Amino acid sequence: MKVIFGYGSLINLESLKATAPNAENIQPTYIKGFRREFCMWDADGWTESNLDLAGQPMCAVDMHAVDDPESRVNGVAF
Repeated sequence: MKVIFGYGSLINLESLKATAPNAENIQPTYIKGFRREFCMWDADGWTESNLDLAGQPMCAVDMHAVDDPESRVNGVAF
């Protein structure tokens, strides 16, 4: 059996099912020793979605977690 850990948008059940429609046994969980890093700076802000926020700079998770023995990342296992 393989277990996949997902975080970010995969915590949202609708997003998870759109990404992995066959996911089952979905459980909230976390992994120790990592932290999410908000390091993607977009000075232009939203351009294609959430247009009510268009042009407002934003910072987001750059799709990765970094080693940090004092932290943990929440997510789902399936």
